[in-house]
Amino acid sequence: MWRGRDVKATVIHNLIGAQVRRERWQRKLTQNDLVSRLHDNGWNISRSRLARIEGGAACVSDFEHFVFAKTLGMKMEDLLPRITASQSVFAILYKWTGGHHKKLVAPDDLLAKDTEKLLNGTRFLSGFLNKSKHRRV
Repeated sequence: MWRGRDVKATVIHNLIGAQVRRERWQRKLTQNDLVSRLHDNGWNISRSRLARIEGGAACVSDFEHFVFAKTLGMKMEDLLPRITASQSVFAILYKWTGGHHKKLVAPDDLLAKDTEKLLNGTRFLSGFLNKSKHRRV
């Protein structure tokens, strides 16, 4: 019997890593070349951090996103996945993260939870209002 490790799902922590890698490859830059250019633009990043970003294993701040775009001579939105107005945000994020983002919840699930909270809140409020009518001021 094979006793390998459990396989864990890959969790994507950023949406620009794949595009950064694609742009770097198209420009025939190594990771060290890109790191050097990022250093020239004021970001002290290591090659291993760049590799983690490109692989989706590291979060990217808005500052870092800006420096990537500036260094590659692109607009910030060009590093984001291409979308159409007809796609839902949930569908886009589900596709790009493989459904493994911690805070990614289907809209129907959110609606069900919000409805439950609202109904529970209504019951609470009606009980509260009934009690307050009997109070003396």
